[in-house]
Amino acid sequence: MKVIQKRWTNLLIHFLLFSLFSSCSFQFSDDYFVELEQPESSALLTVSLLEDNMIVSQPIMSSYVFNGNNKHRLYSVNITIDNRGILGSSNTSDSFEINPDPLSEGEHEVAIKFQYSSGSRSLADQNDFERYESILRYTIIVDKSSPKPISILGVEVIDGSIFLNWNSVEDNIFQEAHLNVYPPNDYSALRKIELNQEIINSLQFNDTISTDLIMDFSITLKNRYGETESERINLTLDKPKLYGEIIDGSSYKFIWAEHPLYNNFDNYNYNVRPNNTFVTLSNRGGEYVVNDAPTFGQQDYHSLNLQRNNSGYGLHHVSERIHFGKTFDVPWGQTYVFNKERNTIFTVVLDGSSSFNAPRDVVLYELNPENLEVLNSRSLFTIYDSYVDLIIDPVTNDIILDLFDSSYFVDPTSLTIKETFESTDYVAPSDFIITRLRNRFLIIERTNGSNVSIYNTGTDELVYQDAVDYRFFVAEDGSAIFNQGTIYLLNNQSYEAIKTIETTNNVSAHEVLFIPEKQLCVYSNVYGNPVIYNYEQNTSINVSAITNIYRINYDSVNEKLTMFQRDYDGYQIDMAHLVNLNGQVEKSLECFENNTGLQYYPLNRKFISNQGLFLDTYFN
Repeated sequence: MKVIQKRWTNLLIHFLLFSLFSSCSFQFSDDYFVELEQPESSALLTVSLLEDNMIVSQPIMSSYVFNGNNKHRLYSVNITIDNRGILGSSNTSDSFEINPDPLSEGEHEVAIKFQYSSGSRSLADQNDFERYESILRYTIIVDKSSPKPISILGVEVIDGSIFLNWNSVEDNIFQEAHLNVYPPNDYSALRKIELNQEIINSLQFNDTISTDLIMDFSITLKNRYGETESERINLTLDKPKLYGEIIDGSSYKFIWAEHPLYNNFDNYNYNVRPNNTFVTLSNRGGEYVVNDAPTFGQQDYHSLNLQRNNSGYGLHHVSERIHFGKTFDVPWGQTYVFNKERNTIFTVVLDGSSSFNAPRDVVLYELNPENLEVLNSRSLFTIYDSYVDLIIDPVTNDIILDLFDSSYFVDPTSLTIKETFESTDYVAPSDFIITRLRNRFLIIERTNGSNVSIYNTGTDELVYQDAVDYRFFVAEDGSAIFNQGTIYLLNNQSYEAIKTIETTNNVSAHEVLFIPEKQLCVYSNVYGNPVIYNYEQNTSINVSAITNIYRINYDSVNEKLTMFQRDYDGYQIDMAHLVNLNGQVEKSLECFENNTGLQYYPLNRKFISNQGLFLDTYFN
C-alpha cells in the first residue's frame, strides 16, 4: 500500500500577493518575512478486510472510517479499481464492494483517494483553501479457479462413531463445503452435511449422523466459479449378529451384538413376537427373553430399528433371518450318521440337478463331530436317479452306501470303495427295487410288486422272502426285521417270528426302529402311542404322552430317542420329542417342515437339520 499526500496552498499565495500589491507601499526587509511551518497530518483512514496482495475469489464488502482527530475535516473519498470508480463519498464512514466478476484473473489495483483539511487553523484552512490529499493503493489478485479438491486420508470408527481425516487445505478458496454420504456404487447422496471453515481447517470431522453399515464418503468444495469433489472413500462395517438361543420348548433368547456405530444413535426398537409389542433394547448388544415357542429350522426375519431420543422415527434398521443353532457347510445330505470308532460324522450329498434322470455326483463327506467342519470328502461316482442311503456297519465300522440297485462297502479312512454288491447278481430285472446291505445280508425290496428278498452274500443263499403289506424295516446289523406287522429275529441264518404287533384302528405299525445292542424295537402307528419293546425280556413300555409319531431316531451317544409328531394344527410345524428309554418325554421342540426334504437327525448329542443347522444345547 502506498500513501501520497499533497498540500493545496496556491490559492492562498495568490490571494496574499494580490492584497499586498494593491495596498499602500511598504518598505520590505528580511525582518518582515516569516516562514510558516505546515502542520503534520494526523488524519487516519482505516479500511476493513482489504489487504495488499490479497486473493479475491468472491465479492468482498469492505468499509472505511475517516478519523480527523478533531483537527482535519474530510472533503471526499474516491475509490477506483484500475482507475474505474466504484465509490465517491464525503461521509466519514462508508462501505464499498470489490466484485471480481467483471475483472479478469490476475493483479488489479484498488486506489482509495481522500481529501481533507490541513488542520493548520490558518485563514486558508478555515476557508477550505488549504487541503491535503492522500492515496492508499492495494494490489489484489483475482482468482476465478474452482477449489482444489480435498484429499481424504481415511475414515475409521472410534468409540462407536465415524471420524474422517483429510490433508491440509492451505490456499484453498471456497465458500461452501459439504460432506457427502453415499450408498455404495451410487451417485445420489444419502445426505449432505455442511462443513464450516473451522471444521475444514481442523482437518477432521466426526460424523455423528450416519448409521448405515456400508457407505462412501467424499467432500465437496464450492465457490462461485465451480466446485470440486474429492475421491470417494469407503467404509464397510460388519452387521451386528442377530441370533436366537432356545431356553425351552416355550421360550427363547433373542441375542444381538453391539452395533459398530452405537454412539450415532441412542437405542433399538424391537417388535416382540407373538403379540407385536415393542420394547427398547440397548445399542451395545444383549439378550432378551421371548415367551414364544421356538421353531428349529425356521428362519424368520427379526429387525432392530435404530432410534434417537425424541426423533420420532427410526434412522436405519438391522435385520436378519435368524435361526436357532449353528451353521455348517454341508447341507442337504441324504442322511447323517455317527461313527463311534472314528468319532466323526458322515453324510452323502447328491451334487447336481434335481430334474428327472439328470446326472448327480455321489459325494461322501466326513465332518468334525463338534462343529461339523469338513475333514475329508470324495466324489465316488455319478448316478442318474435320486436315491442314496448311508449307515455305519455296526460290525466292521465301514460305511455302507445303498442305492436303488446296488450297495457298497466304503473305507471310512480313505473314502474309497472296498466292495460292491449288485442286485442284478441276485434278481432280475433291476427296476423298481431298493437295495440294502446289512451285515453281509443283501435286502432287495421290489417296490412295484411289494415283496422283499434277503440273500446271504457269503453263500448267495436266499434266507427270507415274503410280500410287503405296508413298510419293511431292518436292523442296521441285519439281526432283526419287521414285515406284515411281525418282528423277526435272525436265528442260524434264518429269520423267525417272535412277536406280532397289534394294530390300532386296523392300522399296522408304520415306523419301526431297532436298537440291537439294547434288544429293543421301537414302533408306532398313526393312531396309537409309541411302544418301546424289549424282545429279549418280552416287555413293552407305552409312551403314553404322545401319539401320531411318524418317524423315530436314536442317538447312541446319549442313548435317547427322538420321535417326530405331525402337528396338523400348526402350519408347516412338526414336534420333536426327546424320549428316554424308560418311555418318558424329557423335552419337546417345534421343527419346521415344508415338504421339501427337510430332515432332522439326533447324533452325538447334537440335533442336526439337513438345511445346514445344528443344535448342541437344549435338545440333547
